[in-house]
Amino acid sequence: MGGIRAILGPYPPPYRGVELQAKLEFEKSTNAIFIGTSINPLNRKNLILVKRGPFIKNGPQLFFKIWAHKKQIKEISAHYATTFGFLAYLAKKFFGIKYTVTCHGSDILVNMDKPFYRIFNNFALRSASKVFVVSKDLGAHLIEHGYHYRNLEYRQNEIDKKIFRKVRVKKKNQILFAGGVQRSKGIDLLIDAFSELGKKFSNYKLIIAGPIIENEFYQSLIAEVKRKQLSARVTFAGEKTPQEIAQIMNESKLFVMPSRTEGYGIALREALVCGLLAVATNIGGLKEAGKSKNCVFVNPNSDEIAQAIEKQLNRAK
Repeated sequence: MGGIRAILGPYPPPYRGVELQAKLEFEKSTNAIFIGTSINPLNRKNLILVKRGPFIKNGPQLFFKIWAHKKQIKEISAHYATTFGFLAYLAKKFFGIKYTVTCHGSDILVNMDKPFYRIFNNFALRSASKVFVVSKDLGAHLIEHGYHYRNLEYRQNEIDKKIFRKVRVKKKNQILFAGGVQRSKGIDLLIDAFSELGKKFSNYKLIIAGPIIENEFYQSLIAEVKRKQLSARVTFAGEKTPQEIAQIMNESKLFVMPSRTEGYGIALREALVCGLLAVATNIGGLKEAGKSKNCVFVNPNSDEIAQAIEKQLNRAK
């Protein structure tokens, strides 16, 4: 067996947390290949990406790619337990390749409560040589599900400091949220809070930057924005590259992360590195990502979020 290390996971685009962490690990590794999914399929010597689609389709495609390189791969680093971790488990079972799994958030916080997905997680996690978690809170959640702490290792998400850094640009009267448009991110709470502030900060806009993950939830947000007559002040900016997000962060006066659940919350840490004041909910990994005198923590409800936003915007003047 050769000495190649395989990174198994999603690859940008989209530019979400799991994708970016897997990409960063690959770029730091030597003598490695990346086998995974992306919106942009690619087949190079060390970058093998299939078109992103349902796992029932992607799973066999990726397993075939692993099979084609099984004599070269000595170990696998899988990102996201439910899918890529399960594929790594199959690679160990059939080809004897050892592997580690990095848990990022919803694979544990959401999927462990779904019996069907929990089966995939159990196979992936119990056969791994090491299980990494991106926050201590996520590790505690796994321990509650019966995984021994000695098998877990905390590995904090990294940020690309060449991209995310404080730069001198003219600030705009805008509040920023960055992340996937889905209910777990609490964007509805943020819109309610923004509406509550009303006349006090009528010259501010709210930018929501991120891909639409749950279309029905997105449509409900659009309807709520119209109902509250905020269409001129709330912008759904769509998915952005890391460079574009860093630019918007530096232009904004406040970053808000109103999540209901969160494995870590890399965007919060990126915003703080860019010098923003921030408001975040006191749940999951956000308490670790947001450790800073510039971040105010609140419970996930619109009233507390509104009060914290007002406090931080007054501080930003």
